[in-house]
Amino acid sequence: MIIRWFPVILIPYPAVRGGCAVCFGGFEILIIGLGGVFVALDLGFSEDEAIFRKNIHEFFERRVAPSWVSIDERGEIPVDLLKELGKSGLIAMLVSPEYGGPGSSMVSSTIALEEAGYADPSLATAVYLLVSTAWPYMVQLYGSEEAKSEILPKVASGEGFFGIASTEAQGGSDIAGFRTMRASRRKDGEWVITGEKSIVGGMVDVERLPWGGGWFLITRSGAVDDRHRSLTTFAFLAKKDGKKVDGYEYHIMEEVGRHGVKTGSIRLSDVAVDDRYRLGEVNGGFRVAMQGFNLARCLVGAASVGAARWALDRGLDWLKQRNMRDRPLASYQGVNFRFADLYAELDAARLLCYKAAWLADRYYFKKDPTVSVNDIAVASACAKLKAPEAAFQVFQEVMKWHGGMSFFKDLPFHRGLLGVLAYLVGAEGSQNVMRYLIARNIMGPDYVPP
Repeated sequence: MIIRWFPVILIPYPAVRGGCAVCFGGFEILIIGLGGVFVALDLGFSEDEAIFRKNIHEFFERRVAPSWVSIDERGEIPVDLLKELGKSGLIAMLVSPEYGGPGSSMVSSTIALEEAGYADPSLATAVYLLVSTAWPYMVQLYGSEEAKSEILPKVASGEGFFGIASTEAQGGSDIAGFRTMRASRRKDGEWVITGEKSIVGGMVDVERLPWGGGWFLITRSGAVDDRHRSLTTFAFLAKKDGKKVDGYEYHIMEEVGRHGVKTGSIRLSDVAVDDRYRLGEVNGGFRVAMQGFNLARCLVGAASVGAARWALDRGLDWLKQRNMRDRPLASYQGVNFRFADLYAELDAARLLCYKAAWLADRYYFKKDPTVSVNDIAVASACAKLKAPEAAFQVFQEVMKWHGGMSFFKDLPFHRGLLGVLAYLVGAEGSQNVMRYLIARNIMGPDYVPP
């Protein structure tokens, strides 16, 4: 049985103070404010988005679902599949056609990531797609024309990889406190970058894809005491046109799950990077990085929801089929009440993801002046906070419903559990950092200091 999900997105309307939201028919939100103000917003999926979901679901069911277990077991996504994902417009989804991308909206990208998580609950395919969506878009927004024209078409076609190199050993989520990766500017305009980043994904993909690729790289370009005011970001290419740069090396770390995308550390030793690869202003990289994380966290939430939907669908089938004392497990209140709680938690997390996506579309593509980067930051932090937690709970409970057999590889639920766990323990920002971001943006820096 497939659980149906209604396209309802609850969006607070800032112009109506003291209002409340009421859902009618699963498609419209009626916001009632003080003084008799009534505003109706149709926030359902458009016909094009519904068709897109159907087509993407069918594509993933045909090309990814039959092989996701073998991808996790072998530890890599086949290159031919990556190229097919590129040809299908599922890599660099936000990048405009001018630079080889499909020019998708954030809502459509979120739909795609939810379906990717459903087809590959280990989240390897989703991880590849989400980093290849959020971070190339930062290149489009803040890169030079030369960098955009060189990098984006190769990434969008599946010939190259572009992800995020952020984490440092002394503090993963404290971006303003980064100190290991240093960038110094030469008189000729080049930069020299030295340092190390850990928990970086995609090194093997850079190595094996024909063009190569690299990462959105966050460096310290000034004094550590200046924190977020002395960070500069680059589109660092470890390999391009099939040739690796001098001074670059990497080390693979062994993960407990989500094996299809290898993760490890990269080290740069006096690597020369031309200024045309700088993203944004000198010492202005913190703002650029935060925007990329906002988009990535929304997509992380969607992928986690998709994986959990896959598990909950199969859990529901099992509850109906498995009998105990001549009654299906689904008939026991201790089971069906827990199912109801999980369904509600997952649906709420899903709505938070689409709220963040909707706000991002309003800001980046519709240029809505009533939406700010901080609005997106709060919404995406809420999505990242709730979705992996809800998904992890789903996988835990579904494994309990299946009993001892779920501890063996014959059933693949452990693969999804471990995939979701990566986002629960810190990838794309720890859960407590999400709480900090929400509190600081809502309460203000006077009450929640940086």
